[in-house]
Amino acid sequence: MFRRIKQRLDSSGERLHKTRRVGHDLGEYYLIDVRRNEVIRTHVDIRALAKELGCSKPRPRRPNLMVGDRFGHLIVIEYIDSRRVRCVCTAPNCGNETTPSSNSLRRGKTKSCGCSQSRLRHGQSAGKRSPSYRSWRAMIGRCTNPNNPDWKDYGGRGIKVCDLWRTSFEAFFADLGERPAGLTLDRVDNDGDYEPGNCRWATSSEQSLNRRPGGGYAKLNASQVEKVRILKASGSTTRDLAVRFGVAEGTVRDVVRGDTWKNVPGPLQSPRPRK
Repeated sequence: MFRRIKQRLDSSGERLHKTRRVGHDLGEYYLIDVRRNEVIRTHVDIRALAKELGCSKPRPRRPNLMVGDRFGHLIVIEYIDSRRVRCVCTAPNCGNETTPSSNSLRRGKTKSCGCSQSRLRHGQSAGKRSPSYRSWRAMIGRCTNPNNPDWKDYGGRGIKVCDLWRTSFEAFFADLGERPAGLTLDRVDNDGDYEPGNCRWATSSEQSLNRRPGGGYAKLNASQVEKVRILKASGSTTRDLAVRFGVAEGTVRDVVRGDTWKNVPGPLQSPRPRK
């Protein structure tokens, strides 16, 4: 405040002084005319002077947010003042604008314009949590929590969960649906993030074909699957094929029996009859 008062007074040739002696006749603060070098006002009230000069209020600061930042379903589109911003809601069938406080956005208290509160909640986190909800929580844990046992293979190597799925189970459930029995969450591109278009519910055999090199097993493609079947029909052993292609022996058995990659041509092996 003193700096703003000084700037205003300098333009008019005046200066504000503070006395260093207690009980001074001029008061704690007084004004002098610089040109005439004489006192023109004594016992100056700083707050009243600041209000008189129009510099009692600081300039409003912008909130620590950027236009385009997303918070749940809300995207920041405009600054209003030091405390509030204007956002557009991207929830399904919405598009309304709202003006939440920047603090409520940063703390995660506001994630929509209010439209999501009027809809029925998913109800899958109460009591015995649904398979889809457990998969969603496990996905977020291994990508965001360094203390998670699987962190090194996911968040530790840069795998992320898209903002919409990370903040909304409803969005995750709308894209993938209920998890079928016996299936788990899998990424089509093993080096890609958890996001729409790159995730599916898959069997353990399908996931074993989709492991990254160096992470245990390799990932087979269609041409390799065809070669595996041809070589197996030519007399190669399951163990030799597993070593050659860097996959598990169970993966080779699934491939040659046609349990996986059913759309790829090649000779199939009939299952061995039980004794």
